[in-house]
Amino acid sequence: MSVEEISRTKEEVMNSGLLFCPGIQAGSLAIRGIVTPMITPLLSREKLDVDGLERLTDRLIKGGVSGLFLLGTTGEFAAMSHKLRRKLIVTTMGIVRERIPVFVGISDTSIMESLQLANCAADAGATACVVTAPYYYHYAEPLMGDYLTEIAAKSPLPLILYNMPENTGVNFELETVRRVIQNPRFIAMKDSGGDLNYFAKVSKLASERSDFSLLMGPDTLLGQAMTLRAGGGVNSGSNLCPEIFVGMYNAALENDRDLMAYYQRSIELLNRIYWVPRQSLGVICGLKTALGMLGICNEYINPPSRGVGEDERMEIREIVKLLYPGVKLRS
Repeated sequence: MSVEEISRTKEEVMNSGLLFCPGIQAGSLAIRGIVTPMITPLLSREKLDVDGLERLTDRLIKGGVSGLFLLGTTGEFAAMSHKLRRKLIVTTMGIVRERIPVFVGISDTSIMESLQLANCAADAGATACVVTAPYYYHYAEPLMGDYLTEIAAKSPLPLILYNMPENTGVNFELETVRRVIQNPRFIAMKDSGGDLNYFAKVSKLASERSDFSLLMGPDTLLGQAMTLRAGGGVNSGSNLCPEIFVGMYNAALENDRDLMAYYQRSIELLNRIYWVPRQSLGVICGLKTALGMLGICNEYINPPSRGVGEDERMEIREIVKLLYPGVKLRS
């Protein structure tokens, strides 16, 4: 794939108006557009890269995303202490300064730990909390619905349901989703299951509420999800190239198939970065390596994951050069 096939000039994209996302709709909490599940810039296992976090946050806001999602899968929440999670919440809210909605992951094996994170998020000024199925113990209906109902009743903030079966081992049953949609404390669902048939069924359920948003997780399915009435996406690749995902979202709203095809090629190119690291958490490792090359943040990733080898770094570098031709990269 050539540079010409992938790269629009920044001037062309800026002039097209494609860096606008409507985000949180006035008068409601309905989420529309691209929400970035932020990586967590780190200097060490328990120390934030605060300068990198500020650069990344400002880059995403300028890139037109509608919101930020802290402590998701891409944010390494499961490898972080609760002390560091709270530090990230407070620090990020101070950087954001109410410029954009912030959603905070509170997933845990314990309801009480989840609620403590929810209280921290509320005190810091976050918009809503995000919750997955509790991992380790797997609950079927009606217990899963009861679990989510209890969190909703006790959380100080509205909630977003996060379906991540690959990591939690649970794919939310449609009855659970129905209960969630009927609960006004839930305002959205992010589906990262990657099954478009399931997504279509959830979309039909979600259509019962005009103030409930259904968001697509996997990067490459964003365009297809928009044809199934998705409100937008929560896409890891927007950490690196927010303008590509914002562009896809807006092209889908305009039903511009040619432009959607262009952005789809760009997303598929970006996704090649995820497969370069020969290890688990390749998405996180690949994104951190690429962002480090752009001078955005430190590349440290929590053990037992590790940084990339020299051959892997060269592969990622070539992809980043295609995505950002002419930009000088760090070695």
